[in-house]
Amino acid sequence: MNTESWLLGFAAVINIIMGLIAMVRGHRHVSTRYFAISAFWVSAWAVGDVILLMAKDPSIVRLGAILFYVAPMLTALFLVLFSYSFPTNKQVRLATRVVLTESLHYWDW
Repeated sequence: MNTESWLLGFAAVINIIMGLIAMVRGHRHVSTRYFAISAFWVSAWAVGDVILLMAKDPSIVRLGAILFYVAPMLTALFLVLFSYSFPTNKQVRLATRVVLTESLHYWDW
């Protein structure tokens, strides 16, 4: 296992811990939930990168590629939702969430 994989694994663990701490301390706040979910997607992004670097089996590499390409989109989505709801802790309307997630329907899984 090379240095990049260790560092990415460490970053994934740190983001998972950060998301868990945020959820434990402020699970009632909408903005905290969005932040924690974005931290988990950053972890998934790092895990996908580690899989791409380390895996030899094509099906596992495909899983890594899906994580590597989808997780950044979901990270950005939840950071947008977090930034919208953070100062006042307001709920994001359903119509806004549908418009923001519409691009994910075009993926051929």
